Amino acid sequence: MKEKKMEGEKTCFHCNSFFPEEGSDYGACLEEEEFEPFIEEILENAGFECCWELYLEKRMPLSHPICSEFSPARFYELEDLDESIAEALWDSIQGASMEGVVKELHSSDREKAEKALITLINYARGQNDEAFCALRDYYRELPEAESLEQVHTRVKIVEVLKERMDEETVQALIAELKRTPSNNTSRQLYTLILEELERAPLDLIYVPLTRLLEERNYSYRMKKKIERILEGPEEYPGWFF
Repeated sequence: MKEKKMEGEKTCFHCNSFFPEEGSDYGACLEEEEFEPFIEEILENAGFECCWELYLEKRMPLSHPICSEFSPARFYELEDLDESIAEALWDSIQGASMEGVVKELHSSDREKAEKALITLINYARGQNDEAFCALRDYYRELPEAESLEQVHTRVKIVEVLKERMDEETVQALIAELKRTPSNNTSRQLYTLILEELERAPLDLIYVPLTRLLEERNYSYRMKKKIERILEGPEEYPGWFF
């Protein structure tokens, strides 16, 4: 059975006892004694309709800090799970609303904002479209990365965004190259972004990368790296140029 490693800061969402509500950024801990009579029905129906009043009383946000009873959730490949359970888990992740998470993402409370970002990253990894788009919008609006901590955070974001290399994602990645200088601090971020742009279809990156070279004054070495990407694979049709 293929088990996936959990990454990032732990929240209740990462606990084996936590069950999220579909279409919401809340869920509940099924270790609460009051849920015991309803657990089978909750899992079968992928929801809390059978004990809604109890759920409203006990629910908590996905980003809620873990407690002393935290038990790391084991994430398995969906094909290794019972079909009904796999579908319930998949639907709960993909359908969860990110509205509350996005609000906290822009909170003046740094701790809340950081936890919201972790939640957004995790749900975007789970192919929640709302989370992915919100994460990309957030990334596109960030200022210049000045510290290693900021670079490491952006590397985590790009690792998620690269799974959907469409025009908007390419624009977001190139926006990073425009705002953040190429230096020792940003080297890891630059390397990752350039690797992903090189893997993208040439017709998707050619115009924005060409404009980038016109707008930014890069070192000779960096300019050559980008020019090599623009040359594309040897088999690419020459008429494109």
